[in-house]
Amino acid sequence: MGNELPRQKAKPTPKPKVAKEEEVPLSHEVKQLQLELRKAQLHNKLLNAMIDIAEEQLQIDIRKSLAPNGRNSRTKRATLYKRTLFAAWL
Repeated sequence: MGNELPRQKAKPTPKPKVAKEEEVPLSHEVKQLQLELRKAQLHNKLLNAMIDIAEEQLQIDIRKSLAPNGRNSRTKRATLYKRTLFAAWL
């Protein structure tokens, strides 16, 4: 066992230099995201203003109603029920 050669230490392999997103300063990324958010908010305001103007000029409701089955769904159902009963009676 005395004839063994001393082991050589393995050299660490160099890591390839790749451009990573992590290298971008965090403050720069935050500023970019803030600009994108501001742009989206302005776009949203513009679209809402356009819808408001169109509703005013055309005198129609463009936005979707959040109530189930639109406005006055109870009266619409009652009218339909009365018509159905009347048609069945004839």
